Amino acid sequence: MSRPVYQLTEKDIKEANFRFLWVSIAAFNYSTQNGPGVAFGLAKALRKLYPDDKDYIAAMDNHFKYFNSQPYMASIIIGAALGMEQELGIEGADAIQDFKTGLMGPTAGIGDSIFWIMMPAIFTPIAAAMAVQGNILGWLIEIAYWIVLHVFRTRFFGWGFKMGSGFISVIKDRLPLVTDSVGILGLVVLGALIPSTVGITTPLSFTLSTGNTIVIQDLINTLLPNALGVLATFIAAKLLGGKKVTMTQLVLGVLVVAIVLSALGIIA
Repeated sequence: MSRPVYQLTEKDIKEANFRFLWVSIAAFNYSTQNGPGVAFGLAKALRKLYPDDKDYIAAMDNHFKYFNSQPYMASIIIGAALGMEQELGIEGADAIQDFKTGLMGPTAGIGDSIFWIMMPAIFTPIAAAMAVQGNILGWLIEIAYWIVLHVFRTRFFGWGFKMGSGFISVIKDRLPLVTDSVGILGLVVLGALIPSTVGITTPLSFTLSTGNTIVIQDLINTLLPNALGVLATFIAAKLLGGKKVTMTQLVLGVLVVAIVLSALGIIA
């Protein structure tokens, strides 16, 4: 056959989205990674596109192959792949597989940067800072963030289906701008939160021959307020960024250094 005669309805697309949403990584294995989740998600929709058993089995086998990407971005890819199934038919199996394979790596990097690093770096510190102060809005902000993110995730599949093979041009032109913008916003938020979350001061002082006493912390506040917190954050970021230490080692190191310097009266 050339192309499927049946046109998937909105209900068919939502059902495929729901099936893939909840099973995308549930059937994870080291051979095909998320392949079983993809096949399960598309199974009913593919059956409607390919009433012939031979075509249906071929399409299912094609989607049961190796696939691994960031879960949210994977929804867009698989939705677009389903759109290509309706557009190209079983004769486009190789093109569809190449499409999935070619995009799963780049989109995984984008998805990890946005959904696992940048977005949590923006909302979680704000929520944590408010929660530390006993403000219930901190807890509500974090919960609301994940709810909104899940709502958007449920839309990704449908967006991908509508774009089909045109998803390549869309992701090429727009996502770099999105990642750069979110990255800049995340850095601004993190920088603004350092003074409220990293409280490091020093009680050190010395007396001049004239009898005047100079308090080191007052001098630091005059030149650059919260400089010690910024310095500590910078050192921690450099250590993690250079992969010289793990997060566990960094936490333990901070505890040890803080206890020692506090005992010596260097920091408070």
